[in-house]
Amino acid sequence: MEKDESEFSGRVLLVDDDPDLLLVLSEELKCGGFVVTQASNPRRALEFFDEQQFEAVLVDQNMPEITGVRLLEKLREVQPLCSRILVSGVNSADVLLSAINSGGVEAFIPKPWGRAALLEIVGAAVRRSVDAQLWDKKLAELSRSNDELASMNACLLDQLNALIVKQAPDSKEAARHPRTDERSIGLCFRLLSTFSPLLGRQTQGVVEACRVIAGTEYFNDAQRRVLMTSAWIYDVGLIALGRDLLRRSLSGSAGCSDREMGIIAYHPVIGQVVAAFVDSDHEVGITVRAHHERFDGAGYPDRLAAESIPWTARCLAVAVGFVHSGLSNDAAVEYLLRESGAAFDPEVVRLFIRSMRLSNLPPNVREVLMGELQPGMRLARGITSIAGILLVPEGHEFSTPSISKLQSHSAQHLVTDQLLVYA
Repeated sequence: MEKDESEFSGRVLLVDDDPDLLLVLSEELKCGGFVVTQASNPRRALEFFDEQQFEAVLVDQNMPEITGVRLLEKLREVQPLCSRILVSGVNSADVLLSAINSGGVEAFIPKPWGRAALLEIVGAAVRRSVDAQLWDKKLAELSRSNDELASMNACLLDQLNALIVKQAPDSKEAARHPRTDERSIGLCFRLLSTFSPLLGRQTQGVVEACRVIAGTEYFNDAQRRVLMTSAWIYDVGLIALGRDLLRRSLSGSAGCSDREMGIIAYHPVIGQVVAAFVDSDHEVGITVRAHHERFDGAGYPDRLAAESIPWTARCLAVAVGFVHSGLSNDAAVEYLLRESGAAFDPEVVRLFIRSMRLSNLPPNVREVLMGELQPGMRLARGITSIAGILLVPEGHEFSTPSISKLQSHSAQHLVTDQLLVYA
C-alpha cells in the first residue's frame, strides 16, 4: 500500500541560528514522517552536505554569518539535486527574486507558517528531488551501458553488422552511414530485442514502413538518413523503465502511478541521450525525442504542435502509430485517419497511406496530397470538415482559386480526409 503524501519519507536538513525555531520545525517535520537533521549555523550545514545526501534543505534567510540565499547558492554547488526552500519572516519581493535568481530556490515558507502548508511544501520538494535523482541514476546507467556495449568483442559486432545489412536491402543507403554508426545501431537494436522481443519486432516493422515513405520525393538525403536511423532506435529509451513497468506500459499503462507515468513519458528524452552516442547528427536525437509529440500539442515530452514538430518526427510518429496499433491494415488505416489532425499530421497520413499502398482504390482513382492538387483534377470523393460539413462535393473539378481556398481552409482548420481524384 502506498503511503499518504503527508507520510512521505525524505531526508531534510534544517538550518537556523534560532534553537527554538529549529526545534519547532524539526518536531513538525518528524511528525510528518521526514528524517530531520539540524544545523545551527551555515558552517555545520556545509559539513552535513559533505557527509550525507539530502532530498530537501530549509534555510532561514536572516542569519548572522551569511544570508539564507547565499547559503543555498553554496549548497546547490555541493548537492544540485537537493530541493532548496527559503524560510523568512520578510515577505519582500526583492528577497524572493534574489533567492530565485541566485540560490535556485524552489519554494518559500513565510513566518509564521501553517503545519499543513509546511508539510505539503516540504513533501513536494522531497518528491522533486527523488524524481531528479532517479533520472540522474538512469542516465548514468545508460552511459555505463554504452561503455560496456562499445567494448564488446569484434565477432559480435560483425554478426550484428551482418544482421543490419540483411534487413536493409537498400545497400546504397546503408553505405552512407559511417561504420561506427552501423555498429552502434546494431547494438541498440540487439539490446532492445533481447530486453523485449515485442519491441524488437515492432522496431523492424517501423523500419520497413519508414524505408518506404523515405523513398518518396518528399525527403532529401539528409532527412532520409535521419528518419532511417531514428527508426532503428526510437524506443531504446524504454529499456530504462525496467521490465515490470515496460510490461504495464505496453498493456495500456493500467495501474501505473502518476510518477510511473512521468517516467514513461520521459523515455523519449533518454532515447535522445542514447542517440547522441549512436549518431553525431543531432537531428536524429531531436527526431527520437519528438516521436511521441502530437499534432494537436497534447503529446510529450515537450508538448510541441503542428509544424513545430520536426518533419522526420511527424513521419516517424505515423509509422509508429501504424505498427504499434497491432491492427489489420484496414483497421490501422481507419485508426490513422481517425487520429489525423489530432495525433498525426494529416499530410503525413496521406503520404503514408499512399506510399504503403494501403488503400483499396478503383483503378481510375488515385490519392494525392494537399500540395499536389492541380487545376483540372476531378474529385472522386467529397471532402468534409472536421465538423462534418461538406467543403467540396464529389465530382468537383479543381481550379486555381478552389485549390487555394481549400488549402487556406486546411491551414486554419485542418482537412483530414483522404484526397481522392480521378486518374
